[in-house]
Amino acid sequence: MADEKRVDIECSASASVMLPVEIKGQWHKEIWNAADTQLDKLYSADWRSDRRGIYLILWFGTGTPLTAPPAGIATPTTPQELGTSLAANSAACRSGLVDVVVLDLTRP
Repeated sequence: MADEKRVDIECSASASVMLPVEIKGQWHKEIWNAADTQLDKLYSADWRSDRRGIYLILWFGTGTPLTAPPAGIATPTTPQELGTSLAANSAACRSGLVDVVVLDLTRP
């Protein structure tokens, strides 16, 4: 990675094409800003990614703590709401270069 940073997952299609994936659980203290402060700033800066990346969030349901959202954002109660809120709160996502994917791991 650029500046010797380490991303959670690096998907490479060739020596010149790479997609970084940053993963956070719903409880992680940086969940609301890591798309910008980690993925966009540190990992997608690698020339092979063309500023693109995936922000993958692990959702375990409402029984698992969720880091409180910033002021003005309602606390999400579904994985879809979390994805929408995270994308709206991230400049990198709003630019269209970073996609938020929330993986629903709620037990039936």
